[in-house]
Amino acid sequence: MTAVLSKLTVPVQVLKELVTNASKCATNDSDAPLTSLMNIKVKDNKLSVKTTDNKDYMTMYADIESEDFEVMVEAKKTTELISKLTSQTVSLTSDGSVVTVLTNNSEHYLQAVSDVGGEALSFNEPEVVATGSTCHISLNELRSILLLNKACKGDKSVVPACAFNYYADSERVITTNMFKACSNPVALADRPTLIPAFIMELALPIADESGIDFYQNDTHIVFESTRGRVVGVKLDSAELDEFPAAPLVDLISSPLATSVQVNRSDFSKALERMCLFVNPFENNKLQLTFGSDTLKLYDTKTKSTERLSYIATQTPITEDISLAVDGQFLKNQILACDKETLLVRVDATVGIQIKCGDTTFMLSVLAENE
Repeated sequence: MTAVLSKLTVPVQVLKELVTNASKCATNDSDAPLTSLMNIKVKDNKLSVKTTDNKDYMTMYADIESEDFEVMVEAKKTTELISKLTSQTVSLTSDGSVVTVLTNNSEHYLQAVSDVGGEALSFNEPEVVATGSTCHISLNELRSILLLNKACKGDKSVVPACAFNYYADSERVITTNMFKACSNPVALADRPTLIPAFIMELALPIADESGIDFYQNDTHIVFESTRGRVVGVKLDSAELDEFPAAPLVDLISSPLATSVQVNRSDFSKALERMCLFVNPFENNKLQLTFGSDTLKLYDTKTKSTERLSYIATQTPITEDISLAVDGQFLKNQILACDKETLLVRVDATVGIQIKCGDTTFMLSVLAENE
């Protein structure tokens, strides 16, 4: 057994933040033992906490003053223990087989994980050398992707499966569930790339105040900042080719003729009430009628009705425009919006466009038999 006689002393809040975030990548798959482990390491006064799901890797960083230290422990138990500590500081020591977790009022013991020969385990994270440019996005841009785009992303039941992920290029990030779509004008990648949803959502915990860097090579993608790093396996080119980026860009970027301004809060509350009456077995069908100065929301089965006055009309509506949409989809889109004044464009045969700042949502029309 290789003895490790070093000691790590760190503020509890610092270690708590690192292990809590890093644990998001530990999937605890019984068929892949590494996925249940966590590496805690100090090298040159930089503390790192690393986990893996056996193909992707997440590392959280913090600068501290400490001697070099390294141990591999069980991720779940370690995260639960550290999250429950109430002291100001905690010390970790290891003799190679047992890790002592010591505070001013407690002492706990964790098993140090090693290979069959007693040597320390390693995750063997791949080295990723960027091919192409590194793109930087701000913290606000990242948050908007994970708020606005996420509201339009498909779930794992969506066909094609590519719609579960995030399409990014040098002009925009697009998500869709094939009935609704969101185009966010954030230049995240230097070339068309399909980013796995799991990796996209790991980016926020590692972003620092300036945001986050993104780069890639032929096989991997990387999000990185001073706070951490995520390395993920790229989705294959077939899934990227299957993503309907071009037709979605054409559809979303074509302004529909009729447009009005509405208050987000009023629209959201009206949709919350109307969605109590829609039928999930009929695609949550909700009838919308855009009149000259009022939007009417109507359920044909129960006759429930809401009326919403416009803030303004961008183009005069001389004849009512009626169409049916999925009310739950529309509600979720409006709930995700972070601006109080929304520009709504409509076409009875194409659907509804909603402009939330610079981001555009698109919701398709339900046919009569849907």
